[in-house]
Amino acid sequence: MSLPSRSSEAGIHVSGLSRRHGSFAAVDDLSFDVAPGEIFGLLGANGAGKTSCIECVAGLARPDAGLVRLAGLDPQSQSARAVFGLVPQQPGLPARLTVAETMALFAALYGVAVPGELLEQVGLSGRLRARVETLSGGEQARLSLALALVHQPRVLILDEPGA
Repeated sequence: MSLPSRSSEAGIHVSGLSRRHGSFAAVDDLSFDVAPGEIFGLLGANGAGKTSCIECVAGLARPDAGLVRLAGLDPQSQSARAVFGLVPQQPGLPARLTVAETMALFAALYGVAVPGELLEQVGLSGRLRARVETLSGGEQARLSLALALVHQPRVLILDEPGA
């Protein structure tokens, strides 16, 4: 599948992306560009390769072929990590930490202060002392979103945002 190409120095550029899992081609020759400020979605049935594509775009997996760039950077480079935030399909949050501790940990990893209004914006300001393992599924999803936004990324990647 190929869409018209645009310059995506500040967005996402994917060209000829292919990713295999053994003999199965999860993604085969996918190309697209996402411009700054644009909302872009990958739609498809289970097993269509959406998560495999997102893993390559987020630098979690190397494509077998093709080129991926986030704001002009290789997504596996250290400098690209500051450019994007990721809400993975399975967030794997630190269950024993509190919401406040988890936010402080992620903020420290990015070398930023925890934005005071962020937990309020995602509806968790009243849960600062709650352990992550006690949060409901929806609260955990909102915490995962806050963690992805803690460093104010230019690109936000959501895997299964409606799940």
